[in-house]
Amino acid sequence: MVTLNFQFNQVIFGQTQDALNQNSIVELTAERVGKYVWKSNELGFNPLLNLKSNENYTFLITSIQNDTAEHQLKIEPREGGEHLAESEVIEHGSSSQFAFNTGIPQVLKYYCEYHPRSMTGIINVTFAI
Repeated sequence: MVTLNFQFNQVIFGQTQDALNQNSIVELTAERVGKYVWKSNELGFNPLLNLKSNENYTFLITSIQNDTAEHQLKIEPREGGEHLAESEVIEHGSSSQFAFNTGIPQVLKYYCEYHPRSMTGIINVTFAI
């Protein structure tokens, strides 16, 4: 199961019109539904993440219990290139968190190092959401 938990009440994910506040937590859980995906109870699978530029976020990823597959979330420019942030490798219900500053407005992608075709999504970083 993948969930998004927010420390603050203003949230911008999917169609919501508010931005996540600085130091907000973005929580994603690896789930297998035929194939592995990042899932959010609120937004479904591999959700579009709309984040505000030059803000600090904490990404928290979790693996489902008894999952023997490894997962590692990475963030990089949409067109490819050097990754900007990454989690530790997780499995068997473990979790990992890492800090990420969005920087300038840009389009990024997030994906699992071990399942890059099925566990992937877009991060849209903008001045104002």
